Amino acid sequence: MGGVRELNIDDGPALAQLHLEVFGRGGATEDQVRQAYSPPLLSMILDHQYADHAAPSMVFEDQGDVVGFVLNICRPVMLDGERIWVATTSHLAVRDGSRSSLAGIHLLRAITDGPQDATYIDRSNSSGRKAAEAAGFVPFPAYSLRWTRRMQPAAELSKRLARKAGAPSLRRIEPLVDTVMPALVRNRLSPELPERPAGLTSRELTIENVVEVGSSLLWSADLHPVFDDGVHLKHEWDLLERTYPNCDLLRRGLFSKRGDLVAWYIVLLRTDDRAEVVQFVANKAVQRMAFIHLLHDIADTEHISAAGRLPPNLFYDVEGLGCVVTTNSATVAVHAKNPRVLETFRQGRSWLTSMEGETLINPVWAVPK
Repeated sequence: MGGVRELNIDDGPALAQLHLEVFGRGGATEDQVRQAYSPPLLSMILDHQYADHAAPSMVFEDQGDVVGFVLNICRPVMLDGERIWVATTSHLAVRDGSRSSLAGIHLLRAITDGPQDATYIDRSNSSGRKAAEAAGFVPFPAYSLRWTRRMQPAAELSKRLARKAGAPSLRRIEPLVDTVMPALVRNRLSPELPERPAGLTSRELTIENVVEVGSSLLWSADLHPVFDDGVHLKHEWDLLERTYPNCDLLRRGLFSKRGDLVAWYIVLLRTDDRAEVVQFVANKAVQRMAFIHLLHDIADTEHISAAGRLPPNLFYDVEGLGCVVTTNSATVAVHAKNPRVLETFRQGRSWLTSMEGETLINPVWAVPK
């Protein structure tokens, strides 16, 4: 006997084993993966603030063994000025021998049967995408673009040389690394940043700054996160800090000469010297200027590279700034009971950041390195 049931805190060891089988270690150690599914960290997903508004995380059992699982959390978003509930699923994992049982489809259908208005997958690989489409999800490849920029190309190359040649070999070529290489690599791999645009001032962002502006910066988006609720924002920011205790956070707001907040961004400064932009919000009139400020603020941290999601309406604003745009192999897919939700994605009028995606449901990253 088997089937879908609600995931519980005691499933942690089985989930960790299945994670290792399906996803591998992903740069972590096996112990770190197992720790990621320990009760303290798993409870952050199972007991999240809005659990009553969506289906819970689920497992699929086959003769008493857990052969599949999917994680799920819910958050409010705004649709045409009204609050709705969107569930975000993550880590759909099914043991290879169980794929014929359609476990992945059953898991996703159990999620979409929940009380939420829509269900959102922001990283679906090829097998997960097939299961999602069979479960009624609609793929949106245009929302799967990412940008990447080398911020410190010489330092990045030095680290790669160190990994391949070893520290003793690297010390012998340090003069080359410190003198010739920076200019050569910078010119060939990463052009100089434009100067910071005048008229905008970058300073530390507060929840009060965001609440005061609310969603007015996203007037061109019909579907977007809730920004005028301080309690919700504090929950999201606290969860981000708890999920990534080993990362520093860069939270900056851009203010006009009159002191108005016109853009902001939140960046995970990872321990591998890579910066991941998890939220970028800007008035459409200053998007490009805001993006240049973002790159300067990341450069000031001396992280070797930066990357983030590229929503459709930001595509042309990154042109000429040394960013490489790629199509993420993990496709965004949406299931909605309200057809208006799907319409906003088709029209490019949806603005969901990584904060509304898997960023807050990434258990392995929660483990201190």
